[in-house]
Amino acid sequence: MGKLDNPIQAIIDKDDNGSPLFIHFEHIQSNFVRISLSMCTSSIPTELKPLLTLYLMNFFTTPVMRGGKRVEFEDVVLDLEKETVSYQASSERGNADMICVHFQAEVERYESIISWLKTMLFDAVHDPARLYASLTKILADIPDEKREAD
Repeated sequence: MGKLDNPIQAIIDKDDNGSPLFIHFEHIQSNFVRISLSMCTSSIPTELKPLLTLYLMNFFTTPVMRGGKRVEFEDVVLDLEKETVSYQASSERGNADMICVHFQAEVERYESIISWLKTMLFDAVHDPARLYASLTKILADIPDEKREAD
């Protein structure tokens, strides 16, 4: 890929604080911004990896803490629908060790989307009732997935 040479990349490079994150920036004239976060799961113990399906399924449908108050998952979904064009959390095709979170929104919502990404990653409330509902759905889908695999 090589080193990018543009004003925005210069800001990113200057802001380097020793973080292990790799930031890739592309500028394309558009009314929309796309933000993707790819995370490697290779350090997650093998026995916990099956839980990634549950984590990804619940990523955008879980209560969160915002401003010291609990926001229920229905309101999270409504707010995300208002503020984004699309959003998704999934495993990456072709690389089982990568999971990705994607947002697409109008350019003026960039800061809000970054805030949502932080909230979903660090302020999620992994509510047992929500996890149980998602796990029940995953288990109910197993027979269909087995039939499709045949």
